[in-house]
Amino acid sequence: MKYFRSLIRIIFATALIVALAVGLIGCASDEGGVGNFLDRTLWTLNGFPSQQSILDHLEEKYGEDFTIQSLNSGARFYQGHAFPTANPDLVFNLKMIDKEGSVLPVEDMRDDYQARLAEVMIAEPVQKVVSEKFGAAEIADLRVEVSLFGTGEENTTLPASFDWLPDDGLEALATQLDVSVMLNMRLMLETGTAVDGITNTDGRRLAEAIVSSAKIPLSGEMTIRAADDGAEQGYKIIVWKVEDGQMVSGGLEGSLKRDE
Repeated sequence: MKYFRSLIRIIFATALIVALAVGLIGCASDEGGVGNFLDRTLWTLNGFPSQQSILDHLEEKYGEDFTIQSLNSGARFYQGHAFPTANPDLVFNLKMIDKEGSVLPVEDMRDDYQARLAEVMIAEPVQKVVSEKFGAAEIADLRVEVSLFGTGEENTTLPASFDWLPDDGLEALATQLDVSVMLNMRLMLETGTAVDGITNTDGRRLAEAIVSSAKIPLSGEMTIRAADDGAEQGYKIIVWKVEDGQMVSGGLEGSLKRDE
């Protein structure tokens, strides 16, 4: 009988502990923090800055309110993601460790929000150029991807002190001596026939038109992916390598007419 009483007590105590743990881990922070109780505890124990200090730093740096989407103290490349509260679609990365893996103070935290802001500014003129080339109805999807790199550094993110905002203009971004701008264009067309007969000269003209319209050198890749009329053939893909607005190589997997 004593055995069963002890067993019941153990089961009850275990159930109570589990219930309390689930409640603690699953509940939201009273301070509105991101993540469960365990994640927030690990974040603090690993010496990372508080969530509020991160938000205060971003607000001071960019002059707007932000929301933290996620934090991961064990992540290798980016330890967090945030977005401007007024635009939840504009998610950017937060890097909080240096190349040795040491935690950075919040004032030295790096982010790529400026790259997301540049994408918004560049997307409209690129859309115009591409629409004039292929027709607006032919464009299934168009994405502009901007990466900004600090020059002369092993770290692939911008220095925390890098100072640029959209009001400064894209030309100011492109002419900064301490930043390298990489702009990739990803275009999906409705039909494969839309890329038939496109030559490398066409690619160069497209790159030059984007540079002229967006007021920023295109360096990276222009990728055009088009659905082929024949389902068994899948897609046609053109990839042009571009440096400072000049196409340096490229071709269509299939039938690109090479004219040079």
